[in-house]
Amino acid sequence: MIQAILFDVDGVVIFPRDKYFSQRLTEAGHHINESAVTEFFKNVYPEIVIGKKSLEEEVEAAKATWGLQMDVPTLLAFWFDYENKINEQIITIASRLRGIGYACYLASDHSMWRGDNLWNVLGLRDYFEGMFLSADRGATKHDPRFFEQVIERLELDPNEILFIDDEVENIETAQSVGLATYNYIDFESFEIFIDELRHA
Repeated sequence: MIQAILFDVDGVVIFPRDKYFSQRLTEAGHHINESAVTEFFKNVYPEIVIGKKSLEEEVEAAKATWGLQMDVPTLLAFWFDYENKINEQIITIASRLRGIGYACYLASDHSMWRGDNLWNVLGLRDYFEGMFLSADRGATKHDPRFFEQVIERLELDPNEILFIDDEVENIETAQSVGLATYNYIDFESFEIFIDELRHA
């Protein structure tokens, strides 16, 4: 029987982005060095999301090569505030599940800065028991070690944990260590699934 439920953030709890960061910078009138931004996300950002580098420090070091003069707090606000669009229907489901005894957590591939932003600034702490963050785990959801640490932390059997994500690769990784999974595509189908789970 499911005891704990892990919700992906981007694409589930938060609506998927409709524009990339670099695209929005260009549309805002910034003449950015697109190859430098691409290089950052290819070679630096993966180290940030597993906690090996600091988002703030790396953005400070890189922003001049991107062609930007704005300070780091302003740049990070521009980056993430746009993406902070909560799916209120998912939040309602999570609150309902917690109300009937399920422990609900977030599971996300993000930096420590972004994790704090989601939890404390956006206020997701009001709706979930806790957050499993790649930067804190030292591994992303593409890596079985992420889920192995979750299992150890929750002290549950893998099949007692349900993982909900919109990326098939993450779903397959969770399945490889025994978690129950649900590949999120749209809210209507998800609502039916949750209703069946509650009455199973």
